[in-house]
Amino acid sequence: MRRYRLEIDEEQARTLSRACELLSRVHSGQLDEVANVLLTAGGLANGSPHAVADIVGLREGLRTLGPLVTGMPANANPGIRSPGISDEARTAYDLHQVLRHRLAWDAHPEGGCAVSFDKPSRTDTTRRWESECGVPKQMAAIEEISIDGDATDA
Repeated sequence: MRRYRLEIDEEQARTLSRACELLSRVHSGQLDEVANVLLTAGGLANGSPHAVADIVGLREGLRTLGPLVTGMPANANPGIRSPGISDEARTAYDLHQVLRHRLAWDAHPEGGCAVSFDKPSRTDTTRRWESECGVPKQMAAIEEISIDGDATDA
């Protein structure tokens, strides 16, 4: 398998993390998260109440589609490790975890009590992960993110 190395800044890492999280949520039937992203986006139609109302309506419509994706009742979603979740969703979630972890520790080197500070766990089962020292190969490679030119390790 080919390997790629990205050098991104903090804003790019945050954006990539959010995009990966959104992709994994959509694959899990959490379609209303698309509307939530639009609602929290700055400058949404210049703050037009009509645009916000339309997006709130979109969120409710997307929420009703979730059961069609998952086969589960409304407001119920499979976990990322559920058999029906795609490998693409799991890969996206793994990338999100690693980026979220790195960003949290960079922002607060003293640590904290949030999931962001927990060691990322592997959900994608399609790759060989273990390296010689027991650190997942994919995550070890991903954790070598260069932010503002400084190589960082988790």
